[in-house]
Amino acid sequence: MRAFNTALGWMNAASVPENASVEGESILVGGVSVTIRHAGRVVGRGTSFERACERALAEAMREALRDAAARIPLAADDDMRAAQLRDAALTLELAGPLTPIAPDAIADVGTTLSPGIDGVAARLGQVTEAVFPEQMLLAGMDARGALGTLAGVISGSPADGLRDPGRVRRELGVSFLSFRTAHIAQARPGGSPITLYRGSRVPTTGSMDFAELRRMADGIAAHLVTRGASRERSDTRRLGTPGTYLPVGDRFETESAPASEQALVAIALWAHAQTPGTPVGAAAMSRAAAEQIVSDLIVVEPGEMSAETSPASAAVVSVAIRRIAGSEPDSSKSRELLARCDGAVDAWATAFLTRSHGSAPESREIGGEAGLVAWALSERVAHLRGEQERETERARASRLVRDVYLAVPGARLAAQMPWLAWADAALTPSDGQVPSASALAQLRETAWAFQLKPADVGLDGSDLVGGIVLSSGGAALPTWQSLRVVTLAAWMLGDARLTSPSEVVPEVSRLLGAMEFLRRLAADESTCHMYPSPSRAMWGVRVATWDQRMTPEASAMGLIAVSEVLSSVARIADRSPSSSTANGGENR
Repeated sequence: MRAFNTALGWMNAASVPENASVEGESILVGGVSVTIRHAGRVVGRGTSFERACERALAEAMREALRDAAARIPLAADDDMRAAQLRDAALTLELAGPLTPIAPDAIADVGTTLSPGIDGVAARLGQVTEAVFPEQMLLAGMDARGALGTLAGVISGSPADGLRDPGRVRRELGVSFLSFRTAHIAQARPGGSPITLYRGSRVPTTGSMDFAELRRMADGIAAHLVTRGASRERSDTRRLGTPGTYLPVGDRFETESAPASEQALVAIALWAHAQTPGTPVGAAAMSRAAAEQIVSDLIVVEPGEMSAETSPASAAVVSVAIRRIAGSEPDSSKSRELLARCDGAVDAWATAFLTRSHGSAPESREIGGEAGLVAWALSERVAHLRGEQERETERARASRLVRDVYLAVPGARLAAQMPWLAWADAALTPSDGQVPSASALAQLRETAWAFQLKPADVGLDGSDLVGGIVLSSGGAALPTWQSLRVVTLAAWMLGDARLTSPSEVVPEVSRLLGAMEFLRRLAADESTCHMYPSPSRAMWGVRVATWDQRMTPEASAMGLIAVSEVLSSVARIADRSPSSSTANGGENR
């Protein structure tokens, strides 16, 4: 912290004394990286690999100030220069020892080095170049990609960056090294310094309570609403929700997200508006945004694809229309869109049921759209008015649900969740046992068995605790995808047919752990120190704690998950004896 305060003083003065020193005992470092941000954007960066901290810090700050002066010319007048620098924020990374990467380990650095925690360096003769952990977070780069970049930089030949780092080591004599840093930054200009872990606040466990759950739900909902309001008022196109948000560059990958993701955002916002305890103003904001998204889906602007072009997209859009606009939307164009989506869903269901006649199709033939189609069919059944038609469609949808369960074994069911479970429950009378109850209980237990605990991750992954890894592809770290089974468990919690009274307390404990992981995925003030537009990025759910991209789907699933936890807890409270007494003996 002394080094940070010293560097901050130099930055504010826009100069480094010739005989610069750091107050206190001199320490040795592996290297120093200084980053200056102005108006949220990186304008200056400097590095040094001097061993003495004071010399390295001074050298890095001089380089960063030269860089910043070229991008934001500083006024000669002392008062004006001080006013300019008040809009600047500082980030400091102090590297520990630079440890050589063994030649036989170079090929595996992408998995052995922790993204956003380990930095990498390359040394050729007396020259050392490095990519510090925060640079890797900003660039979405893993250690192997960083080594390739360094190979091109240190050799002076960009082509070397495309070659295998191991080959570069052998042919050019480049040494590759890894290191870890102490990472300190100002979240905003003039703010107090914050110690960071993988670019965000140092994670803690046991800090999640129901007040924080409500704050998180409202925050993610506000982020999703803000995404839709990000365009210029003069833009009259009906593009709905934008695509993936790249907070480091404050831009969206596409002007419009796929229809399936837009519809999921609308469903998530609608769920937030219906969640018990949601403030009236926040509920109204979410409800209005959900209605606007559904309205915008009707219009297919140039460059957009119509919702019925895929069964998965048609399924989610049909659910969104029925939930938000009702079974008979006011607009004729809404009814036309719903009919087209129903047609695409029916076509897929018919083909699936025909193919599975006599025997269930193999698991590899079934994609994630199966659960979504089942969900869409169950939603349609719930809105049918004619009893005979309703029962005919219920039987058809139930058969599809059963065939999917038979075809997809064990943990692979996670790819169909929570949609398939919601379909099964919706097709079952409220006083009847959910047919898939046993399979769902087993899947939930499997998921919790793969929920990461502190002992599983050690010091390298404390921000991953509570996440779940269920991928058959060998993924070692949890991402937003674990929210699918978390949402399932959160919904099961509130259904007495799926969670017995004796299971409630342990389930709540596990879910709170999962909600802590979600909270770490959602950008907070410390995470936003890396972003030019903190207000737009705040509460956006990132793809992973080391991957800054914010997809509409990730934030939507995060909002649905936390809303399901809150709704389930409310349902349990309504069933409790004290609640029944308070409500005149009625069990709501």
